[in-house]
Amino acid sequence: MSQAVTGWRAQLRHRPPTGSSVFAQDADIYFINVSLMELEDVEEHARLMNIPTNLSLTNEQLEHLLSAASKLLRDDKEFQRLLRDIEAEASTAPFPQQTPK
Repeated sequence: MSQAVTGWRAQLRHRPPTGSSVFAQDADIYFINVSLMELEDVEEHARLMNIPTNLSLTNEQLEHLLSAASKLLRDDKEFQRLLRDIEAEASTAPFPQQTPK
């Protein structure tokens, strides 16, 4: 997937500036990985990997999965980059004009 994202980024950078595209000129792609395989806690990894895939979760299993997903997302470097880019964009974007009611 990382190789595909690299290729897509290259395509975005090398497209003609006047071409019709659904992407903004400064568009970027963020590959955010929240794979349970990335968990560092061995016990938590084993616990989560042993949850059956029968679409029925106990409250405890759900809490463990949500906690792990939240940690993986927060720790992902691409997600952190996305948040920084959103913050930078928000700080430089003009506020929309509101019309009085």
